[in-house]
Amino acid sequence: MNKAVIFENKENRKDTIISACVFLSGFSCFAQLYYFQPLLPDLAREFALSASQSSLAVSFSTLGMVFGLIATMFIADRIPRKTLISIGLLASSVFSVAASFSPVFWLLILLSAAKGFLLAGATSVSMAYIGEEVSDRNKARIMALYIAGNALGGMGGRFISSWIGAVSDWRIASVSIGLLCAVFALLFLIFSPKSTHFTPKKESLHTLVVANLQLITSKSLV
Repeated sequence: MNKAVIFENKENRKDTIISACVFLSGFSCFAQLYYFQPLLPDLAREFALSASQSSLAVSFSTLGMVFGLIATMFIADRIPRKTLISIGLLASSVFSVAASFSPVFWLLILLSAAKGFLLAGATSVSMAYIGEEVSDRNKARIMALYIAGNALGGMGGRFISSWIGAVSDWRIASVSIGLLCAVFALLFLIFSPKSTHFTPKKESLHTLVVANLQLITSKSLV
């Protein structure tokens, strides 16, 4: 077997591992982001809320992610991709479990916001991680798999929490999602390849703002 074939096989193995890891990452992010949705009636009963008030459990998660994405913009190119994704997945699962034990609703939505903020660390650099570490011939396929993980995570998180909530209660459902996503986070941490093609760089506020304004005003992107 010549060196080219050995190198190609090695790359393919690495890409296969990355594909499984980013799928779990995408699933975990969106499962945690939306699993409260089918549990909103339970939250409304538990905390004596209206339907619109209970929906804040989901709204604050997405709001936290918005602020997290803005904040991550300033550190994303300083921290290796694997490290940032792992921290985001592990820390957010801790907040998902913690939210399950909230004695009052305002604490639950604050923990949900913190969870969304931390999830932004994983979602913001996942595509960059794929782009840097995956061979060119497999990039499109693995990016598609990551997006599929996002979609299945959103659906799976709702389904799992709905089913567990029906046979038990919303707190058990929330803990279950948090623990499941913690397992996925550990699998990502253990098995995902290191960010070998990542080069740290320090960005200033000026360069970040200018670069993002160029994206917003790009005719092609618009």
